[in-house]
Amino acid sequence: MQSGLEKNRERQGVLTELAGDRVALAPAIERLEKVLGIHHEFPAAFNLVRELKSLLAQISDKSVEVKECLEAIEAVEAAGESRIDDARWVEVPSSGRAGNPLGERFKKYPLPSFLLQEPFHSIRAQGEHLKALFLTALLKNSEKPGIAGMADLFRKVMAHPDQEVIFVLDSFLQPTGLNSAHQLSENVDRAPPDYKSKRAGDLHRALKQLTAIARSKGGAEIVPLPPVHPRQSIRCVKVFNTSCRLRSMSAAMAIMSP
Repeated sequence: MQSGLEKNRERQGVLTELAGDRVALAPAIERLEKVLGIHHEFPAAFNLVRELKSLLAQISDKSVEVKECLEAIEAVEAAGESRIDDARWVEVPSSGRAGNPLGERFKKYPLPSFLLQEPFHSIRAQGEHLKALFLTALLKNSEKPGIAGMADLFRKVMAHPDQEVIFVLDSFLQPTGLNSAHQLSENVDRAPPDYKSKRAGDLHRALKQLTAIARSKGGAEIVPLPPVHPRQSIRCVKVFNTSCRLRSMSAAMAIMSP
């Protein structure tokens, strides 16, 4: 039979345990644990805290909630740094072909798995932007069904993007400063839904829902959008292929530049 102390420990998340006696920040820490679906057995606290700190700092709309969460994460980080011999405060190396510290635990921790996913090199800036936008939406609307599925899609897209997915991300998540959900939503709405790949269509719909949540004050429902029907348009294929070639040439020139 479990003791009261053991039961209480199981109810606590690893961030709460690491924070220790920082009572003033406990509500914000517990909210993050609940939103992200992590508990005391979560294996990559070090990685997650560092990633959350970076993402929360990137969010342009610094609401009271975002500020509280950032302060809470900084407190957990400080507490973790003081626990030199604590096995929970150790960086977990990325594993597997996708390069993710959560390895085979994607289904158990879908939201942290997305946030800890290393973006494919050609979409690194867009990937970090997408994570920050997702976290903004998550803090506003964590209870709605569909969030976990959206996170799983984004993780897969960032790890193994095909050419059309890269085209979608390049179109909607420009690394040159689209820092508001309003601007992103306008771009998503303008984009022609002429995708041949199912994943690209799913990504378009998910981005549209994500921006609606991020823009809302109280959170928006995550509802199925009308399906994007692929079109076998020769003109569309030619435009897409030309865009991909131009983007590839630009990337190559950037790499060769001193």
